[in-house]
Amino acid sequence: MSIEDNGASIVLPKLSDELIDDMDEILKITPYAKTVLDIFKWAKKKRIVVFLKSLSSATGEFDEKSRERFNNIISSEEGAELLSEYVDSVLKTSSITANAALAVLYADCDNKMFSKEFKTVACYGLSGITDELIELFLALFTLHDLPTSKEEGPYPIHFLRKDVIDKLRTVGVKAMEDSTYIVYIEDLIRRRLLYPDYIQGRIAGEGFSIPFGVGSGSMEYNKLLRKAKQHMT
Repeated sequence: MSIEDNGASIVLPKLSDELIDDMDEILKITPYAKTVLDIFKWAKKKRIVVFLKSLSSATGEFDEKSRERFNNIISSEEGAELLSEYVDSVLKTSSITANAALAVLYADCDNKMFSKEFKTVACYGLSGITDELIELFLALFTLHDLPTSKEEGPYPIHFLRKDVIDKLRTVGVKAMEDSTYIVYIEDLIRRRLLYPDYIQGRIAGEGFSIPFGVGSGSMEYNKLLRKAKQHMT
């Protein structure tokens, strides 16, 4: 099977007869199989539509020269390969904001807003992320009085404490168990939206306290995600 797109032919692998037979049998004997497949198709389509609408919005700001440059890139083999990587991340990600952000990154074909290195990291960092995680990240940047470590280091270390959680709820972050906040902060660090504490075994005082760093990459993510929200339709 092949697909024609802008004159280029993309050949898709043929499903084996055994796989087709297995799928037909599964659809016959498994309750709700068709519903599951329909929802699967709906979810994938929804994510692609968000990406395409945001891409259209982002490229809509281009002047004639930039639009011509983008059209040449997206029509090239290199541009198509890069687009496939972005689409792969989109299909893995339920977050509307993240998919809009991926569109913004791809539209920035000349790396004027974001570096090529950051884009590579961001494609990994945003893949599979949830909107709840993104909203927590963005909410942290709205608080200007976060508890901060006094030690000098490569980047500032802040602390998520009970009083900070109370403030987060006032800016729209939903109430969660303390253990959920721990998981979310650790996930943001793993994705490099936030940075790890460079002092191992830090004693951050009594009670609930989660250390996290805010580095240059965190600033870029904050810029990207807020830009993405401008292109969400």
